[in-house]
Amino acid sequence: MNDHPKNYRWKELCQAILDEPDPVKLLELVRLLNEELEAREKETNETRNKCYTLTAAAQNKPEPESP
Repeated sequence: MNDHPKNYRWKELCQAILDEPDPVKLLELVRLLNEELEAREKETNETRNKCYTLTAAAQNKPEPESP
């Protein structure tokens, strides 16, 4: 798994939500968390689609002719 800081942003936002007493700031943090999770879902779906496309293309590739 990739340890890039971007992968932990949602965890940091969750912690900030738990610690935030101000309702206005809390709402903003929840909005940011929602955006982050939606972006991750979109990225995951795009990666899956690429994988399925490559797999389907490989399965449909004709076998090389034997000499």
